[in-house]
Amino acid sequence: MRVVNRLVSLLFWLALAVVAALTAIEVLFGLLDRPGLVVQRPELAAWIERSSWSDTTPVLVGVLLLVVGLLLVLGQLAPRRPDAWPGRSGREDRSLAYERPGLQNHVRAVAECEREVEAARVRLTKRRLKVRLDVIDSAQPERVKEAARDRIADALRALRVEDPPSVRVQARTADRRAR
Repeated sequence: MRVVNRLVSLLFWLALAVVAALTAIEVLFGLLDRPGLVVQRPELAAWIERSSWSDTTPVLVGVLLLVVGLLLVLGQLAPRRPDAWPGRSGREDRSLAYERPGLQNHVRAVAECEREVEAARVRLTKRRLKVRLDVIDSAQPERVKEAARDRIADALRALRVEDPPSVRVQARTADRRAR
């Protein structure tokens, strides 16, 4: 959703910049008594005088603006991935939170403590912590997976993360990675 928000923001910024530049140019041309670059002022003024609020064009523009506004509001109501997980600090007057990258890096370091683990990839979602381990060929993936899961659970308990995500660990050897 973050990418969508950034793209929508960029499009709005570009549209606003274009409208601001055109407004400045049109005002400058109006002060110099020159015809407008984009907007033909006499024709626009005559059209505005002929139009009423119940005509089709003002109604369509109003409905379009209403729909765009509602879509923007609904887009902001969509749930997002949490950026921080609360922790228990042990004191009532202090709050504690772990940010996503820090928690992922910590879990990755804990998972890579196993001798048989070559690399670990960690993905933290709203309710789940997914860890993918690449283990050496001579290792037993199931044993490494269980040991890593226990270490990660102990690390989350040591950090005192409130409502910790469920941990899912996958372990695979080099010959399974090649497939």
